[in-house]
Amino acid sequence: MNNTFLKKFSLYFIPNVLFLYLISAINSPLFFIEEINLINIINFFRSISPIIIFFVFFFLLIFKKNFSLIFLLFSFFLLSTLVGFFLSKNQIFFNLYWTFSALSLVCFLEYYQDEETLLKNFHQIILIIFSIIAISIVSRLVVDDFYSYQNFYAHKIMSPSQNFFNQPVPRSSGVARILLVIFLFLFSFVVINNKKKLKNCFCFVILFIISYVIWIIQNRGTLYFLIILNFLTLIISIIYQNKNLFIKWIVIFLLPFVFVQSLSLKINRDYDELIILNKHPNPNVQMNEAEKIKLDILNNHSLLSVNQRWKTPIETSGRLEIWKKSYEIIKKYPFFGNGPQSDRQMLGLNASNIVIYVLLCGGLFSLIIFLIFIYYLLKDLLILLKKIIFQNLYLELNNFFIIYSFLLIFFLGFRGIVENSFSVFSLDMLLFLLSIKYIYKFKDFEKKY
Repeated sequence: MNNTFLKKFSLYFIPNVLFLYLISAINSPLFFIEEINLINIINFFRSISPIIIFFVFFFLLIFKKNFSLIFLLFSFFLLSTLVGFFLSKNQIFFNLYWTFSALSLVCFLEYYQDEETLLKNFHQIILIIFSIIAISIVSRLVVDDFYSYQNFYAHKIMSPSQNFFNQPVPRSSGVARILLVIFLFLFSFVVINNKKKLKNCFCFVILFIISYVIWIIQNRGTLYFLIILNFLTLIISIIYQNKNLFIKWIVIFLLPFVFVQSLSLKINRDYDELIILNKHPNPNVQMNEAEKIKLDILNNHSLLSVNQRWKTPIETSGRLEIWKKSYEIIKKYPFFGNGPQSDRQMLGLNASNIVIYVLLCGGLFSLIIFLIFIYYLLKDLLILLKKIIFQNLYLELNNFFIIYSFLLIFFLGFRGIVENSFSVFSLDMLLFLLSIKYIYKFKDFEKKY
C-alpha cells in the first residue's frame, strides 16, 4: 500500500506541483529582492522556477535518452537566437533568462511526454486557472457594460497599470485569449459528445456567454479566429447534413452574434435619443442627471465605434509602425539578429508578429530553423487531421482533447500574425507545446489507421 501511494505521489502529485511552480513564472522577468517582505520573497522564488526546472529536467532527460524530433527542432530554434546575442554589442545578460525559461518548459514536457494522464492534468490546471481569471474579470465587465454602458475593449480593469503580485493583469487581447481557450475546450466537448445532454446544456450556456463577451471585447485577432471557426462549423454541418451540429452552430455562434448586434442597435438608438434631447429647442425639455451621465459615458467610452472594430481589419492599432521600425533593425542585423527579447530592447515594444520577432532575435538563421520546425509539425498534423475528418478517427479515440489540442495549435498559429505568440516563454508557448505533446501521444495510434 505504501509503495502504491509513493508511486502515485511521485507520478501525479509532484509533477502537477512542479508544473504550477513553473507556470507561475510566465510573463515575469527575473526578480531581485530589494526589500524583504512576503510578496517580494514569493516573486523571487516564482522567477527562479524556470532555472531550477531546466537544470533538473535537462539532466533527467539525458539519463532517459528519449528525445522527440519535433521538440529537438524547437529547442534548436530557441538556442539559435543566442548566436545573435553573443555577436551583439548591446547584450543584456538577463535576456538569457527568457531562453532558459522556454527551454525549461521544453524539457519538462519532454520528460513527461509518455504520461497521457499528466498531459491532461496540465491542460486541466490551465483551464481551472483561466476559468478563475475569466470569472473575476468578465463578471466585472458584464456588470459595468449593462449598467454604465462602459465598453469592454478599453475597460480600466484591463489597463496596463493594473498588476497582481507584480504581474500585469491581462489586457483585452489576453482576456480574449483566455476566453477563447475555454471556449475551444467546451466546443470540442459538445461537438464530439451527443449523449451527455445535461452537461451539453450547461456547456451551451457557457459557450453562448463566452461568445457574446468575445464579441463585446472586440479583440480582432481572437474574434477573427472565432469567425473562421464559425464558418467551418457551418460548412461541415451542411456538407455532412449533420442536424445536431447545425443546431449547435446556431446556439454557439449565431445567437451570440445576433444578441450583440441587437445590443449595438439599442445603444445607437439610446444615443440618438439623448442627442436629440440634449439639443431640444424647447428649454423646458431638459435631460435629468442620470441621462446626462449616460450621454457623457456614451460620448467618452462608447460601444458605438468599439463594437465595429471587427469590420476594420486593415486598421492595425499601431502595428504597421512597429513593423516598419522592426524592418529597419532587421536590415542592420539580417543573419543572426540581436538575441532574445530584441523587440523589447530595441523597440521598447512587443514586435506583434511571430516572424518579425524571430527575425529580430535570430535573423535568417533562426527563421530557417523555425520554418523547418513548422514544416515537420504541419506535415504530421495534417496527416492526422485528414484521418480525423475523413475516417472519423476521433470516434475511435473517443477523446475530445485531440480536437481541443488541434484547435489550440491552429489558434495560436493564427494569433502569431498579430502577436509574438509561442515564439517566447508565455502562456501561448505553454499551450502550444502542451497541445503538440498531447497530439503526438497518439501518433502511434493513428498509424493503425
